[in-house]
Amino acid sequence: MIKVGPVPLDRFCARSFELQRIDKIKKDFLKGYRRNLAILGPVNIGKTSLILKYIHHVLGKDLFPIYINLEEGFLKDSFLGSLFFFLNKFSDKAFPALRNGEEVLGEEFSYFKKFVHNLEECYRNGDYGELLQDLLQLDKIIYRHLKLRCVYIIDEFFTLEDLKINSWARLLREHIMLNDNSLFILISSDVQKAKSILHSEFSLLFGNFEILELKRFSYSEAIEFLNHRGVSAASRVLDILIFLTAGYPLYLDILTGWIKDNLRALDEEGLIVAIRENILDNKGFLYRYFQEKLSSSLPYKENREYLSFVLEVAKGNIRKKELEEKLRPGLLTTSLNGHLEKSGSV
Repeated sequence: MIKVGPVPLDRFCARSFELQRIDKIKKDFLKGYRRNLAILGPVNIGKTSLILKYIHHVLGKDLFPIYINLEEGFLKDSFLGSLFFFLNKFSDKAFPALRNGEEVLGEEFSYFKKFVHNLEECYRNGDYGELLQDLLQLDKIIYRHLKLRCVYIIDEFFTLEDLKINSWARLLREHIMLNDNSLFILISSDVQKAKSILHSEFSLLFGNFEILELKRFSYSEAIEFLNHRGVSAASRVLDILIFLTAGYPLYLDILTGWIKDNLRALDEEGLIVAIRENILDNKGFLYRYFQEKLSSSLPYKENREYLSFVLEVAKGNIRKKELEEKLRPGLLTTSLNGHLEKSGSV
């Protein structure tokens, strides 16, 4: 699956309700009422963009963020770089130019030297269980030396399974339960699996665990997004654009970026060109994105032919007899896979 990185912070917009909700949880925590948070939503809905916007522009200096991005496995360099960035921000010190974040941590923050050494050794040996243990002790080092409580943000936390960490859920659960001096934010694209584990292994142990489920933009949020990107057009054209993208931030982001780079003004004809270049042309990003999504989700080789089935259903042809008349013999049986029968549409 093509994974798009978070948007630059200056291009982030909308999601004001979600930012306010996260900030309310932080403020309640500082007042003594802890509610840990899970941010859930499909891939590319903007979960990472949201939390990065929060910790960089909204969080302030009340809590020290420990951001662990597990999307591609544990990346030592990116984690140490993030740790150094926030140490630099919270200490208000000017640092000389050194080779890398690891060297900075060792020379300017000597109390991290043992932590960094252990991290390196665990990473080198592939001992991710011990590495996770060390990470979950980091808040104690921060508090001892900076007198700040921490907020752990673990992005795509189910990757802990892929790292083959034995009993990772128990380890994380016990640490959250016993450590009420830190706030925890877990992020996942596997919505149903995350809800299941939150309601089973992570329930009734350490108080409330709220779920913030990130969905596509509302109409007003989509309009705010378009205004922020500087895309102006007749209301009818904007309505069509929002309808075609269904309010998904990724689609709006890609199309508005192309429009800004290639069109002087947006009208219905220009919108058709934008759709054609990005979705119908095999060099377009959204074409490749949907093609890969289709390929990864179908268990058979005829995924390109499956598009014919999708197009017919999109036109409203959902009865088996109508589809049999329009599709290649044998494709209907493969395509249906029982879905239309279950829905009663046949």
